[in-house]
Amino acid sequence: MHGEAIVNDMYKRALELANEGRAVEAIEALKEILDNHATTCSQRSMIYNDAGSILYSRGDAVNGEEFIKRAVFTDLFNLVAYRNLKQVNALKVRKPHKFSIVISTFNRVEWLKKCVESIRNNSYFPLEILVVCDPCKDGTEDYLASESEKGDLIPVINEEHLGVTVSTNKGLLRSTGDYICILNDDVEVMPGWDLAAACTIDADPSAGCAVPLVISEEGTVANPGSYWPYKSLHFSWIGKYTGVDPYCVVGNTLENFPDFQVPRECDYGIFPVMKRECYEKVGGLDLQFAHYCADPDLGYRIQQQGYKNIYCPTSVIMHCWMSNHKGVPSRTSLDEPKFYEKWALTQDGVKMTDMFKAMHEGQAMEMYNTAVALATDGKFEEALGVYRDIIKGQTVSRLLISFIYNDIGSILYSSGCADLGEEFVKKAIFTECLNTLAYKNLMNMNSLKVKKELKFSIIIPACGGEESLKKCITSVRNNGFFSNEIIVICDPCKDGVRDYLSREIEKGDLIILNNERRIGTVESANKGLLKSSGDYICILGDDAEVMPGWDLSIVCTIDEDPLAGCAAPLVISEKGLILSSGTDVDVSRVSGKTLDEFPELQSPRECDYAVFPVMKRECLDKVVGFDTRSRKYSAGPDLGHRVREAGYKNIYCPTSVVVRHLRDDHDAPGELNNDEAVFCNKRGLTQKTEDQEE
Repeated sequence: MHGEAIVNDMYKRALELANEGRAVEAIEALKEILDNHATTCSQRSMIYNDAGSILYSRGDAVNGEEFIKRAVFTDLFNLVAYRNLKQVNALKVRKPHKFSIVISTFNRVEWLKKCVESIRNNSYFPLEILVVCDPCKDGTEDYLASESEKGDLIPVINEEHLGVTVSTNKGLLRSTGDYICILNDDVEVMPGWDLAAACTIDADPSAGCAVPLVISEEGTVANPGSYWPYKSLHFSWIGKYTGVDPYCVVGNTLENFPDFQVPRECDYGIFPVMKRECYEKVGGLDLQFAHYCADPDLGYRIQQQGYKNIYCPTSVIMHCWMSNHKGVPSRTSLDEPKFYEKWALTQDGVKMTDMFKAMHEGQAMEMYNTAVALATDGKFEEALGVYRDIIKGQTVSRLLISFIYNDIGSILYSSGCADLGEEFVKKAIFTECLNTLAYKNLMNMNSLKVKKELKFSIIIPACGGEESLKKCITSVRNNGFFSNEIIVICDPCKDGVRDYLSREIEKGDLIILNNERRIGTVESANKGLLKSSGDYICILGDDAEVMPGWDLSIVCTIDEDPLAGCAAPLVISEKGLILSSGTDVDVSRVSGKTLDEFPELQSPRECDYAVFPVMKRECLDKVVGFDTRSRKYSAGPDLGHRVREAGYKNIYCPTSVVVRHLRDDHDAPGELNNDEAVFCNKRGLTQKTEDQEE
């Protein structure tokens, strides 16, 4: 806190200097903060924005604009910087433009309201908002009727359900703007998004479409323009961007990715902004694509007509995907083969259609596609019938069965059968423990059961390498529902790990504890426990990755039993096979097998202890930490015994799943034997021999 107070004081002084007209001194003061003091992303973004404003006001327009852009790239939610950049870009506009925004909506009126409000508040140019209602039963039509009186919104009401592609094309045909943008109803645009897109297109005569930067609700990159690794048998211009890896920046801000801070050509964008002349040559979306491949197809057709798709990093749109996509079965399998065939796509010399068929061959996949199409059209009873026929009459992979269970659960849940829908989604997880779609579905369902905000403290004793720790922390950040406090104890850490952690600490959720010498996993974990402040505390290995919604499943399970003090997640291997299922069963009987073979392991129950225990705060306060006499292997069982001695239960939770990547250094039989002796002596444990049983 002392360092933060110093930074705040220096920052206030810099602003005072700027207000007094002492711009040079103000810039030097801001530079002093950046060069010599630890700052958060938010603080750096504010400093960059202020420096840019000062430089711009002094006539240094080029550097001023660059600093304001840097403010945006450092904190993608810095609205002040967006508004500053909007004023800068406004001076570049050669003529006024009119923007047509086309939105297809289907029973999501609350999201639509936020979308329309953000467009009205954050756009620069005159607007024409065309909303195609497909049709809706949740009050959308009444909302559109009232909003149309404001003059900028045009409702288009379908008489029957036509789907996203057809509805979007209806809106495109009604558009009259100089620029046309296709948006979802679950997005919000950042200030000046349209102005930045127009400036980007105007700067290149061959540009036909601007591709906004799409960010998540957490303010991290979701899509920085799409660069596909495909080539084509017939179209030589396909495959220009095979060396670009957009996934390196996904989940981060743009601060440390200069390649994505400048406009560049790309294959396509999720929410394209087209010039009128480009749209009139290219036309609307191809009706053969139900949804997911319509965007990349449009991007290819834009290039086919001789135009460029230009990624624009300062035109930013937030997509509320995780909050919104509940109970929607995957439709990609319908679109993909048609898309690959249309453009004759190849990868590494192999036809994509052949690769797709190899993955999805047989009558079962055709039936699955039929069922998905029926569900997409709202014909739920027919879809359920086809799903049942696949399961009964076909020899299909475990993964496909898992997809089917997940889709059935989605249909039942969205039809009002919440309990039965949830059971099918769980069955999808138990059938294939690596089906991330099912986990996300279950997380959305469980989120409705949560009564209050909670905080999780994740304790990670680190003694391995950078890559395993990076995967662990990334999974905790991406796949948790609640806010996290991640406490990493370096025991001590290697140089690569220290460098990685020093970069990650700026995100604000990470606490680093450095041991001066190696003290082992148990004592390191205890140090982390003492530092923790969460309502729930989990001890993870640095070789673990959590699956989506793991923390939410824990809370839902523990909340059902007032005596539950500690939860035991299901631990699986990277192949989806059981490693630990709450340790009260014969491990040798279930280890290395799949969960669908053991119905008794598919529901919560009391167990002896957990491999990666998750404790309630009140339980930890009574139990305290690990017994340091156990160096590692028996610390978990001993903790489980002490949880029960304190009057609490250890509850196994089969839908809270942790993947463990076992390292070579886990094989330590001598250490295990020493631990067992200490543990058994402490507890006075015995085991019957076969002779005694007879």
